[in-house]
Amino acid sequence: MSSRKLLVTIGALVMLMISAIIGYVAVDRSKTAEETASQAEKDALQLFQFDPDSIDSVTIDNSEGHFQIAAGSGQWELAETDYPDEIRLNTAYVTAVVTYMCDLTAYQKVEADPEKLASYGLDNPVVVTCASGNTAYTLCVGNASVTEEYWYVKRPDENYIYAVDYSEGETLRGGMNYLKNRGMLRSLDVSINAFCLEKGSDTVVDLVKKDGLWVMNAPLKDANVSSALVSSMLTSLTRTEYSGFVATAENPEDLKTYGLDNPAYTLVVKSDDVTDELLFAPQDKTGGGWYVLNKASGQVASMDAQTGSFLELKPEELLIDRLVMLNYSDARSLEVQVDDVSFTMEMDAQAGTCSFNGKDLSGMSENVRTLHRNLYDTVANLTWEELRPDAELSAQDEASGAVSEETASEAASEDTSEAASG
Repeated sequence: MSSRKLLVTIGALVMLMISAIIGYVAVDRSKTAEETASQAEKDALQLFQFDPDSIDSVTIDNSEGHFQIAAGSGQWELAETDYPDEIRLNTAYVTAVVTYMCDLTAYQKVEADPEKLASYGLDNPVVVTCASGNTAYTLCVGNASVTEEYWYVKRPDENYIYAVDYSEGETLRGGMNYLKNRGMLRSLDVSINAFCLEKGSDTVVDLVKKDGLWVMNAPLKDANVSSALVSSMLTSLTRTEYSGFVATAENPEDLKTYGLDNPAYTLVVKSDDVTDELLFAPQDKTGGGWYVLNKASGQVASMDAQTGSFLELKPEELLIDRLVMLNYSDARSLEVQVDDVSFTMEMDAQAGTCSFNGKDLSGMSENVRTLHRNLYDTVANLTWEELRPDAELSAQDEASGAVSEETASEAASEDTSEAASG
C-alpha cells in the first residue's frame, strides 16, 4: 500500500473514532440530563426529609381541638390541649405520624388556586407539625380524592397542592379515633388483682387474687380456679381494643341514647392504682356489636361482636376440671357412695399402710396394694364437663355428698370388685 493510501485510511479511522467519541459524549450527556431531570422531578415531589429520631414535639390542630404532644421520658405525652374531655393518648399513632412525615413523597403536584382550595379540603385543613428544636416541618391535610386513591396536602408556605398515598394521608389526617388509645383496659395483665363480670343483676364470675393465686367469690365460692386460665383470659382482655369512639356521655339522657342506662353487662377490673368500670349495651337486636361506656371518663366507644365475645364467659372456663385435688401420696382417707355402692379407703403412703372397708391390705401382695391405689386414682382423676350451679339437689344428695356422675359409678364399682376380690 502506498503511503498516500495509508494516510487516507488512517484519516478515515481517526474520523470514525472522533464520530464515535462525539456520539458517546452526546448520549452520555443526554442520559445524564434525563437522570438529572428525573431526580429533579423526584426532589420536587419530596415534601420532607428529616431524621424521625430528632423530633421532640408533634402538634396537631383539627376541628376537635389543639393537641401539643412532647417526647417525654421514653414515650410521647400530651403536653397541652383545649379538648374538654379526658384523653388516654395513643402513642403508637404519634410515632406513625412522625414516621410518615419524615420522608413524605407525593405522587403529583399542581398549582394551588387560592379560590379553589375548598374543593381539596384545604381551606380549613388539619395542620400537623413535627418539630426538632427550633426547626418545624408543617403539613396541611385536606380531603381524600373522589376515587380514594390519595389525599390532598400542601405546605403552608407554598402554592402547590400535592397528592400523597391514601393510607399515609388518612393517618396524617387522623382525628380522635386515632389520637385516643383504643385499649379497653388501662391496667397491665400482671397488675390486675380483681375481676367481676355481671350480666344484668346476676354475677357471671367474681374473682380476686390472694397470695398470688386467683380465688372465686361467686358464683361457685372457693371453686378450684386455674390461675393459668385466668391469667390467659386477662392477657387477652388487656389487648382488647374498641372499634372507635362514639361520644362522651355528659348526662343520663346521653346514656339512654346508647342503651347504657340499663346495661346488659357490667365489667369491673381492678389493679392497685386503676379501676376500670365498663358498661355494655347492644348496638342493635341482631347482635351487631356493643356500645361501651367507661364510667371514669364518660367516653362511649363501639366494639364489634367478635371482639366482645368475652362477655359470654362461663365460670367453668376458668376452673380446674378435676373433682379431687389431692394425690394418693398426700391422702389419708376416701369415702365413696354411688347409688347402692359405697366403700371407705384409708391410706398412708409414707408409712406404707392401706385398708379397704376396714380390712388392712398392708400385708397383702403388691398387686392388691396397687389395686388399692388404682381405685383411689380412678376417683381422684374424675373430671366434669359441665357445671350447673343452679341445679337442685335432693336432701339425701346434700347429706351424703354423693358422686352423681354415671361414669364415676361404673369406674368405682369395677375397681371395688377387683380390690375386694384381691
